[in-house]
Amino acid sequence: MDFTNMSNKKIMYIHWLYKPYVIGGGETYLENLIEYQLKNTSNRIILLTSKPFKSFKDLFPAKYQEGDRFIIYRYYPLNIYFGGNTNNKPFIFKVVWYFFNIWNIHQYLVTKKVLEIEKPDFVHLTSSHSGAVFSAIKKYRTLLTIHAYELIPYPFLKSKKKNILVEIYIKIKRFQTKQINTVIFPSKFISNYHSTYKFFPKSQKHVIYNGINIPSKVKLKDTYMSKDIVFMGQLEEYKGLRVLIEWALKYINDYGYILHILGKGSMGEYIKDVIPKNDNIIFDGFINNNRRFNILSSAKFFILPSIFLENNPMSILESLSFGTPVIANNVGGVSELIKDDETGFLINDLNIINLNKVIKKISFIDEKRYNNMKKKCFDLSKEYSIDKNMKKVLELYK
Repeated sequence: MDFTNMSNKKIMYIHWLYKPYVIGGGETYLENLIEYQLKNTSNRIILLTSKPFKSFKDLFPAKYQEGDRFIIYRYYPLNIYFGGNTNNKPFIFKVVWYFFNIWNIHQYLVTKKVLEIEKPDFVHLTSSHSGAVFSAIKKYRTLLTIHAYELIPYPFLKSKKKNILVEIYIKIKRFQTKQINTVIFPSKFISNYHSTYKFFPKSQKHVIYNGINIPSKVKLKDTYMSKDIVFMGQLEEYKGLRVLIEWALKYINDYGYILHILGKGSMGEYIKDVIPKNDNIIFDGFINNNRRFNILSSAKFFILPSIFLENNPMSILESLSFGTPVIANNVGGVSELIKDDETGFLINDLNIINLNKVIKKISFIDEKRYNNMKKKCFDLSKEYSIDKNMKKVLELYK
């Protein structure tokens, strides 16, 4: 791959979280993006991200050198709580947090300061931010990757009743982001969703699916007789986790499966309370890549019963890369990744009964058909390789 026109640049990333503060696929995407460039280009990388509040000095950006070509600035963006803990907060706290984040002068001042110090060639936001951040970067070439619904407050849109405050919020965000040069959408679904609300009318828009970074020379394991099934993601109600656990408590013994739950979130304590009720549920928690890859590659299937409008779930892409068929609720961009009865099975109306019907389907298919499904998963995953993804993203830095 020729990186001649993509290298020797100073790229500044702005993202609200970075390891060890990881919530979901957006953080994995950013980590892959940075590590790939450090390995394959001569670009210099600057990252502006957040950290929890421990003392007054955390309000000021602290510089951490991660190598000759990678610098991280971390600070606490002044608000009522650290953004990395948002899933655990009461609804009213989230409303207040969103309100303060509309135009946060503290974020503006910190962003401007780091920009003045580093003078990047290009600014790439890999999550949405306060309008103040958009104001601070307006003189730079900019790219925004949309992973979620920070610009359109999805939790407030689930009710179809008109809400004047939400409408005002969307208009403000639409105005704040109008100067963004280029936008990446990781799925056609989320691209269409933002177009519905008339975002980015003058920006260049690209649908570029997330790339996955997996160990080289992956060999498909024989998992037809495996009794392991896996859920991986944020441990929250909107991931359909309660429905999955209720299914497990009622039906899992009929199949003899072992349900592995990987991740962290506010439902962690609930899961720990449930585990003693059934030996077939294992709470693995948030684990390192090697253990996660081993569990995924050894599973009969991966399951994502999310009721949230998923964008381009990294968990599905990782599962496909190990040839692990997927059962998923048909929401958001999920059907762009999973072809029903080819690389897995889609649930069109999530409840315990329908979930059980689909699990029964994959449990009793013959070995030849199952292995054919595994091969299709593995072959499909090559379309989402980190190399293909990075080439498309880095071309936008020219």
